[in-house]
Formats: sequence, C-alpha cells, structure tokens
Amino acid sequence: MSRALIYVRVSTEDQEDNYSLPTQISACERYAAQGGMTVLATIQDVMSGAKLERPGLAKVRSLIARGEIDALIVYDSDRFTRSVAHSLLLRDELKSAGVALHCVTKGQASADTPEGGLMETIEAAFSEYERLKIRERTQRGKRAKAEGGTHTGCGGRAPYGYRFEGEKRERRLVVVEEEALVVRHIFRWFIDDIGTSEIARRLTRQNIATPAEVRGSTVAKRPRRLPSGRWVLSTLYKILKNSTYAGQFVAFQKSSSPVAVAAPAIIDADTWHQASARLNMGSKLAKRNNTKVEYLLRCRIACGCGCGYRMTGQARRRDATNYRYYKSNAMGFNSARQCRTLRFDAERVEERVWAWIATEILNREYLLEAITTHHSEADDQRSQMDTERSRYYERKVEIQAELSRFYDRYGKGKLTEEELDALETPRKSVIRSIDEALVKLEERMASLTLSPNDVAELLHAADAFRTAPDKGPGFAAKQRVIDLLDVQVVLYRTETGEEYADATVRLSSSIRRITLNPHFVDNVENSA
Repeated sequence: MSRALIYVRVSTEDQEDNYSLPTQISACERYAAQGGMTVLATIQDVMSGAKLERPGLAKVRSLIARGEIDALIVYDSDRFTRSVAHSLLLRDELKSAGVALHCVTKGQASADTPEGGLMETIEAAFSEYERLKIRERTQRGKRAKAEGGTHTGCGGRAPYGYRFEGEKRERRLVVVEEEALVVRHIFRWFIDDIGTSEIARRLTRQNIATPAEVRGSTVAKRPRRLPSGRWVLSTLYKILKNSTYAGQFVAFQKSSSPVAVAAPAIIDADTWHQASARLNMGSKLAKRNNTKVEYLLRCRIACGCGCGYRMTGQARRRDATNYRYYKSNAMGFNSARQCRTLRFDAERVEERVWAWIATEILNREYLLEAITTHHSEADDQRSQMDTERSRYYERKVEIQAELSRFYDRYGKGKLTEEELDALETPRKSVIRSIDEALVKLEERMASLTLSPNDVAELLHAADAFRTAPDKGPGFAAKQRVIDLLDVQVVLYRTETGEEYADATVRLSSSIRRITLNPHFVDNVENSA
C-alpha cells in the first residue's frame, strides 16, 4: 500500500475561516481511500502559492528528499504552486525521489515523457497567468469604478461625514449633516491656529462620537483600547488630510496614474488649502525639531496571534512622557485580517531580547562554536540550493532549445506567425519565471553565511561587552549586532495576559522563549 502525504493550501485566513482547508482535506482523504493509499500526515499552509518558502511546503520537500512517502496528494495543481519556475523545480524533485503527484481534480500527474513534461509546463504557465490575471482584473475593476465616479476607498465604508446610497455602480457618497458639522468645526478650529491636541480635548469633552464608534464594525471585534468618546490625534490627522471633504477623492494615489473621483464637498476649497498649508508647515517644523523615534528591533518582529502580519513601531506622548510600542499592521481599519493582539511595550521587549543576546550570544567561545556549526549547516543548505539552481538552468536550456527549433521552422516557412506566437508565448513566460526564481535563489545563498569581516565584528563586539559590561554599547552598536545576528522575534499574548517572545538568531536553530511581563517569572529557557 502506497504511503501518501496530503498537502493543502489557502492564500489567506479568510479562506481558512470559510472552510476551504477542511474541504480540500476531505476531498484528498476520499481520493486516498479510493486509491488504496495510506495517509501518513496532512500538512497545510496559509500563504500565497507564488512563494516557495512556505513552512508546510518545506516539511513536504524534506519528507520527499528522505524517501519517506510514495505519493503526494493535492486538491489541485494550483494549491501546490502558482509559479511556473517553482512548479518545474518541485516536479523535478518528485520525479527524482520516485514520488507520484496526485491531484484530486485531475488524477495522477502527467507521465514522465516529453509530452507529459510539456503539458505540465503549459499547465503551470496557465496557473501563474491566472494568478496575475486575477490581480490585474481586480485592480482594473476598482479603477473602472473610480473612473465611473464610485468611491472605492475606506475598505468599503464611507469616510466620516458621509454615507453610501445606492447599490454597486450606482453607489454614491452623500453627506451626513450631523457628522459634517463636526468636520467643519475641526477644519475651522485648525486654521484658527488651535492645536490638534486641544481640538481632540474639545470633541471629547463634548461627548461627540468618534468615527470608530460611528462606523463600529472592525473595532468591535477586538478589545477597546480607548474610553468611549475619546478623540485621538491620528483620527484628526486622517480627517484633515482627506481631500474628499473638499469634493475630490483621489484613488490609486501610489500608481503612476491616480484617479480623481468627485464627491459632495463638506468644506470649501479655500478652507482646505489653508488647512493643508498649516499641515505642511507643521510637517517641516517637525522634521527640523523632532528627533526620529528609534526602534531597536525595527523590521524584525512578527505577530504570533495568527494574523500573519509584521509588527511596526508606534510612539505616543502622554502626560509629557513618550511611550513606544510594537503593534501588528493588522490593527488598521483597512486590514483584511484583524489582529487579536494589542500593543507590546517596546522598551520591555527590547530590554529582554538584548539581555538574552548579551548574556547568551555575545560570548567569544559560544560565537566561535556557533559560527562553525552554522557554516557547516549553511554548506548543506547551499548544496541543496545548488541542486535547485542546476534544475532551473537545465529547464531554461531545454526551453531555449525548443524556442530555437520553433524559430528555425518559422524561418523555413513551416510555421505561420500565429502558430509561432502560440508556441513562443508560454515558453517565454516560463523563462521569465525561472529568471525571477534564480535571482531570489542567489539572494538566499548570499545571505546564508557570515563574511570574515562580519565574524570579526561580532567577536570584537563580544570582547568589548565583556571587557566593560557596565558601560554597555550604544543604540547603533546594538542594532549592528542585531543585524549581524539576523535576530527574528515573534510576540505573543496568552488569554491569561502573559506576554512572551520567541527569539532566534542566524547562528542557532533553537528558539529562546523570553517572558516579558514583569509580574510573571522572569526567565529565559530553551525550547525545541
């Protein structure tokens, strides 16, 4: 009886919540039972099929390489991968290991023949084409709506001061006069030289409902962070920067061709220009007078609640004191996935992570041993990547040879221009995909090991810290060490309120679990 492994994938948690994963698993299990196969395990990913570095897929490839399965079952080929280059690589690995690929929707993959290989390549090309087409069609649809006068911003909700009337393409913004009056007050106060902090206090004292309370929905899904009716500066700045209130909503601002959509104006053009001028002046003064807020673990923290987002730094000033936090990017109103995790105190996170680095990592003996082990492991990874690179190049050479034959036949008049185009287009798409995959592979290989200069810099930092531990390195020195070690941190908060971090460095495959809450046992322990 064949040993089978089931692999299922969805792109987002929304699909996961809509039972796409259980549906795929059930279908794959029925397929295995009908084929008389024994399912050893089911592995899943919630990640784009355009990525090769997926945690679940990495486990699948490891089991294939070790020869522990005879068959891999997926619901459809696009659940396996949506990249042409990755499809060629993965199918080559399956064939080399003697593992059969089964798709519930199509049965066993094509036979290992030139014709079968051609069908696989074309099928993978169409999967990637479909992915790109869906993205392009979605953007085109949104742009068409915007050009037709439909307001497409705010995650489907009307901005504060407006509501939607009508359905689909007939949907238009109309003014909510009660909220519009608040908007007019905000702009008038601001151009009368009243600061945003005072404006927020006035609105709060008058018990005026905030936009979050009026719109509700996403905020209600997570614990409230602010008292009811409390206005904050970020809300005011969103209103003051929104040109919709002056009668013009700008869609696709980051693209090369933004689209201006007419909207009923709440304030006149003169008021808008005066407010914008004051905002611009304040921005210039802030850049000149304020120092940039520094975050030691910037771009190195992820949220562990399952939302899949990175965490970014956020600074707030309260009672003449600056507070720094790390928060998930999923906490924005426009996020497709909402985060169940609140902010983490940046100072406490950075202090505990650096304490672990200083006590456990910055030690010459540990570093020398860890670097030797790491380079040995990196050599194994590089060997595997060399194999991947060779497979990519082999496939590219084969496809280029096919194209040469087609061009030769076209030159001899045996193919029409239309026939050549039909044969050439999918193969050029494959070559482009392979070239992109090769660039990413080279980047991964270059980042595997530390250079001799990096090693010397780490050892020098360790010696300096041990020589003068009381003095301690400055912010820039700490950040340089963190960059060299490639520190990665995942933050969690349990239902009981306990906060902890899983921290890793490039030199060690083990995870350090670090407790953050001061009222819990303060420890650092290894976990597998």
